[in-house]
Amino acid sequence: MATLLKKFYRIIIYIGFIFFGGGLLITFGQFIIYNGMGNFFEYSRPIKLETIVNIDSLLNDKTIYYKYFVDNKSYNSMQTVKINHIEEYSFYKTNIYYNTSIPAFSYIGSNKLKIRSMISGMLVSGFFLLFILVIYKFTNIDKWIGIYIGGKYQNQE
Repeated sequence: MATLLKKFYRIIIYIGFIFFGGGLLITFGQFIIYNGMGNFFEYSRPIKLETIVNIDSLLNDKTIYYKYFVDNKSYNSMQTVKINHIEEYSFYKTNIYYNTSIPAFSYIGSNKLKIRSMISGMLVSGFFLLFILVIYKFTNIDKWIGIYIGGKYQNQE
């Protein structure tokens, strides 16, 4: 029973490393793609664009769903913004930009909101990755297994 719990603990820890480490890498990659660090990518306006605006008065949100076409391929995306931030970030439904290298990445108005979203994603993923690392390094797993199985457990390795 104890060795099964120890294997389960290791599997959970490794899944946490993969999940939160992957989240950190993905958000960091998107941070770079949205020019959060340097000006590596060029963004331009699509020629053909369709937008749908949904206003949620309860949450004070405006969600803009948009579809744009690049090289006869269509791309769908959406962005939700608080209504009071629309003027602050030059947020208009026709002011949409897409990445000319990777057209699936786009933003509305200014890329500041996307960059801020990626920074918060990196912080959250990094925090939980650090949390999993601290648990992995400093937890006495033998003590906790002993508590859960109701007796003393000594490591047999």
